[in-house]
Amino acid sequence: MGVFAGKGECTTCHGGPLLTDNGFHNIGVAGDDPGRLEAGATPRALFKTPSLRDVTRTAPYFHDGSAATLEEVIEHYYAGTQVKVDVRGVQGVEGGIAGAIPEQALVSFCQALAARLRASRTAAAG
Repeated sequence: MGVFAGKGECTTCHGGPLLTDNGFHNIGVAGDDPGRLEAGATPRALFKTPSLRDVTRTAPYFHDGSAATLEEVIEHYYAGTQVKVDVRGVQGVEGGIAGAIPEQALVSFCQALAARLRASRTAAAG
């Protein structure tokens, strides 16, 4: 959890009890979906940050389902330091975790988090 909240900076967007900031961010997923629009606003490809609760059960990932596995999501974020431009010319990624966390460790953390939540629910129901 220390790397998740510290060096990986995951809690910037995936913090709190629901593991989301409920904010809207451009994470550089290319496509023609304009994302969140406000009256008169320029499309900025902003999409709501999903919760990580039970993330292992919510594939496919991203607003367009372009990542089939958690590994693909993590690979996207590892490349996040590169500026990506979508078909509308919207550019940018608000982060990048390259080198901050070993990829498999992050996948394992997400899997363990989901298992821990299921165990908590089972105990509460019991």
